[in-house]
Amino acid sequence: QSPRSGSAIPDGTAYWSRRLSGSTHTLFKEPEGEPGRTYCRGRNVDRATAKLLQMGYGGGGLAKHLTELGYSVKRQMRSGLFLKYPQERFDKMVIIPEIRDGKPVWLTGRAVIAEVEPKFQAMPGGKPSLGVGTATPDETLIVTEGVFDYIALKRWGINAVALCGNGNIEKAIAELKRARPTALVFAFDSDEKTLLMMQQLTLASEWPVSTIQLPDGVEDVADLGMLADGRERFEIALLNTKEVEVESENSDSGHCDCGNPDCGGCRRNGRSADADGRADHRVEAVDRTR
Repeated sequence: QSPRSGSAIPDGTAYWSRRLSGSTHTLFKEPEGEPGRTYCRGRNVDRATAKLLQMGYGGGGLAKHLTELGYSVKRQMRSGLFLKYPQERFDKMVIIPEIRDGKPVWLTGRAVIAEVEPKFQAMPGGKPSLGVGTATPDETLIVTEGVFDYIALKRWGINAVALCGNGNIEKAIAELKRARPTALVFAFDSDEKTLLMMQQLTLASEWPVSTIQLPDGVEDVADLGMLADGRERFEIALLNTKEVEVESENSDSGHCDCGNPDCGGCRRNGRSADADGRADHRVEAVDRTR
């Protein structure tokens, strides 16, 4: 957009959609992208996966570029691409966009060198779930929390999204609805906060829900992604999913704590166990990886 139009840069994500191919080229080809390439190799993220997800790299020089285009400092700051001018939000970071309708609508990044703090950044404002825009509808959906959990699953060809720490259950469910799944399988780590979020999502879910038990010694899916047999071990875990245990003060009545008989939790408490149905969803999810 030309600065002569009198309007600000619409937002950093919209601007990034025009720079995305250049950023991806930087990650793969340019000398300044070498820290990003080294980091990706260390996390077992291959070039094909990075291209599939349209990952990029913040190699610096953004302030200079926008200034040369005629944008004032004030207008650059309004884009969300800077922390404290001229410090770029995603400088020295691998950048992962959420793509919807072929365009990025949100950006998150991970620092690739120790000196950069904090390690993760995201565009300010609402936080969508990563992968919703490219999820395959009418299939089982694997739900993870972290960005690199999601990247590992996409590398294996598995239908997946990442909540990216979004603890707002209502918004998380709204995002999952956009993906139009037939069932959800949670692939979370086992810390107390994550387990609570999984229980809350289960109560609010309108789909069949189950969870996997990660192998011993593995903290998350990203750890599996580092192993030569990580995909095989994940598929085995996927064939042995279990129901999410949810405690409700009103469990005897067959309703969840919200008291609404139409909510997902109440319907779930009222459903009879359907082991065959759960098995069908597990097999479907594994078959997609073949």
